[in-house]
Amino acid sequence: MLKFIALLLGAYLLGSVPGAYLAARWSRGIDIRRFGSGNVGMSNLWRAAPAWVSVPVILLDGLKGAGPIWLAQALGLSLWAQAAVGLAAVAGNNWPLFLGFNGGAACW
Repeated sequence: MLKFIALLLGAYLLGSVPGAYLAARWSRGIDIRRFGSGNVGMSNLWRAAPAWVSVPVILLDGLKGAGPIWLAQALGLSLWAQAAVGLAAVAGNNWPLFLGFNGGAACW
């Protein structure tokens, strides 16, 4: 149970890392939330920064979701626990702790 809770928290925190925001900040010194759609997502990064900056963000965003699920599977957690870990990563992406719970591609 402790492994599951730690993995849920870790998946949320990993999902909360705003890759597109950081890439825009590091590559152009800009706050991506002030450009285009104002969204902290890869498609807005594509518009606001050079295209090559988006490629690592696509890969890292995929790993932010898949990595915790793979780890849950490797730890022998149930399918339901793996799904919960994946949802925690998605929740972190949509409502990132590091951006005041506002970011991600599926914000409402």
